[in-house]
Amino acid sequence: MLFLVAGAVTAFAAGFLKLADSVRESEVVVRVDHRVLDFVSAHRVGWVSRGARWVTLLGSGSVVAVVVAVAVVVLVLRRRPFDALFVALSSTGAAVLVEVVKNVVGRPRPASSARLVSASGAAFPSGHAAQSIACYAALAVVVAAGARSRRSRSLVVLAAATIGLTVGGSRVYLGVHWASDVVSGWLLAAGWLG
Repeated sequence: MLFLVAGAVTAFAAGFLKLADSVRESEVVVRVDHRVLDFVSAHRVGWVSRGARWVTLLGSGSVVAVVVAVAVVVLVLRRRPFDALFVALSSTGAAVLVEVVKNVVGRPRPASSARLVSASGAAFPSGHAAQSIACYAALAVVVAAGARSRRSRSLVVLAAATIGLTVGGSRVYLGVHWASDVVSGWLLAAGWLG
């Protein structure tokens, strides 16, 4: 099991570093990012736009902070301090890593004309995408470990994956991140979680 986790962390780190290098060097990834954003912008639909505005909140710092705080309190009250620490460090560590990388890479966000919501700061990696993995996957690990059936564990993991994918997708849909920002956020958080 340890080798599997180490291999996954190594793969996530390698993917993240490759994306970061491609973004800095303006390679193929950047051209693909522009095509993806152009396609998404040309195919937006009103009800999906409204939904994306709500879904994206699940990865926001304020919502994640509340979710983590509640989870930590519940886990401590249930005498699961290591699980509480795991959830807290997962989100906190991912947030710190995202800020460090944003400052190093300094990639600008898509043009404001492409955005459906306001956003500030650097684009790479997406903090919302990273938190959607760091927070909800950590919770899934903790909940799944205590689940009684395989079906329950599967549903918890599926729910966390769905939140992660939809939050990340919403960031591109709303025009505040490039697709590679989102993928890099996922990779960064998954590596940290591992």
